[in-house]
Amino acid sequence: MSANALTVRGQELGEQLRVLRAESGFNLQSAARRIDMSPSQLSRLENGQRRAPAEVVTALLATYGVTGQRRRTALALARESDEHGWWQRDRPDFPERQRTLMSLESKAERIINYAGLLVPGLLQTSEYMRATLEETSMFSADAVEQRMATRMRRHAAVFGSRDCSLIALIDELVLHRRVATPGVLVRQLEQLVYWSTRDHISIRVLRNDRLHSGTTGPFQLIRQRCGHTVVFLEHLGSSLFVEDKQDVATYGEAVRKMLDLALPQQDSVHLIEDIARNIHSEAGNDDSRRSRTAHLAQEPS
Repeated sequence: MSANALTVRGQELGEQLRVLRAESGFNLQSAARRIDMSPSQLSRLENGQRRAPAEVVTALLATYGVTGQRRRTALALARESDEHGWWQRDRPDFPERQRTLMSLESKAERIINYAGLLVPGLLQTSEYMRATLEETSMFSADAVEQRMATRMRRHAAVFGSRDCSLIALIDELVLHRRVATPGVLVRQLEQLVYWSTRDHISIRVLRNDRLHSGTTGPFQLIRQRCGHTVVFLEHLGSSLFVEDKQDVATYGEAVRKMLDLALPQQDSVHLIEDIARNIHSEAGNDDSRRSRTAHLAQEPS
């Protein structure tokens, strides 16, 4: 199957079938034998590289003893697996939506991420991540913990292997935006400097002196090792996976223009280091002023 024939839904279906097979105790050989298919064919199906006809999926689900909602979900994906693009508006559960993203990221050879108002999620420290979730007042305490756990699993999936390169495009304003305390932001900036030392991570800063094509909103461009490219757009209650060839090309052109405007890696890192030092210095001066004011307030008049 060519990269153009791959779909996000087809890969999601394949991943679900792989998990169901493992849970039922079948290996590739035994499961393939039960439905008169070769192990290599079943492997390609589970990797989303082979179309999964509804009758094959039905046979596999029967073999694995799958019933109820999980069966209905898999059969629905089988019916839609040829469709390009996927608006996951029927999945209110955040970890469930992120499961599709994590699967795509685990197969990626390159990820390009522009997060708009924040540091890209894959590069966020845990305290910065927690602060951004809590300060929006949009999520319950349980939802914050749920999102943090999911984000950390994404970290492990992407950074556990050097097979995937990451290009993070960061607006300069993000580097100044205070999150929680100055210390939280300083440590986040220091972590960006650390990430920049990794061979497979590139951090590029877009200066404030001009607008760029990313001002239309955050996005993530995911190119898989098989050549299939997907654009991921995340909203408060839904996720959108864009696969249309022309739409993907439009985001690719936006990335090229943003990279043309962005500072080179070394200059970006120097700017981040300067901003971190300035914030740290200002925070120290503020602490000194508060200490002096408190001392004066305690002195007798």
